[in-house]
Amino acid sequence: GLPDTVQVATGPDGAPWFHLRDQPLFPRAVLPLVGRHNEGNLCVALAVLDALGVDVVARKDTLAVAVAGFQGLAHRLTEIVDPSGLTFVDDTLATSPYAAMHAIDAYEGRPLTVIVGGTDRGLDYGPLREHLAEREITVIGIPDSGPRIVEALAGLPKVRTETVDELVDAVRLARELTPVGGVVLLSPAAPSYGRFRNFEHRSEVFAEAVRDTAG
Repeated sequence: GLPDTVQVATGPDGAPWFHLRDQPLFPRAVLPLVGRHNEGNLCVALAVLDALGVDVVARKDTLAVAVAGFQGLAHRLTEIVDPSGLTFVDDTLATSPYAAMHAIDAYEGRPLTVIVGGTDRGLDYGPLREHLAEREITVIGIPDSGPRIVEALAGLPKVRTETVDELVDAVRLARELTPVGGVVLLSPAAPSYGRFRNFEHRSEVFAEAVRDTAG
């Protein structure tokens, strides 16, 4: 029946994933909304698509990007006004590559620098590489997973990559590299624990870094 077609179960990396029958689709962490009810709602929505004949497995990356964009919380694409004419955007809740892909899409058509990196959970950054294949973009990696994300993007013709040791250094470098009218996006594609108490703390540090490097 419909309710059992999609469920959350242990995925290939040992973390919970949404599954269509026995096929893993994407990690539970892609859905930014907490709670079993939100999980259940997405299971039903995916099951309905499957019942309507949509090839959910083939389109799982596209669906994951859409799921990552479900709003409802602060720290999703929060813009910080800056006198330089750059737009700084706090998307610290983007803890998966799909969420970062959604944020990048939101600023299509503008010069863009993305700051990525956080706790390394061994996520696959292949989908992010594919997503950026044709894009002109600057990506700055910060610890711990930043260097690995940057490595996954190596060789893409229009992607400029840099790595730094601290978020404040990333903000300073982004100011130098981003053209006027551009966007500097903190969309880590990784969780924040380890270096920061939690994502709120990462948000505060980012906002402070933007203030401290201005002017």
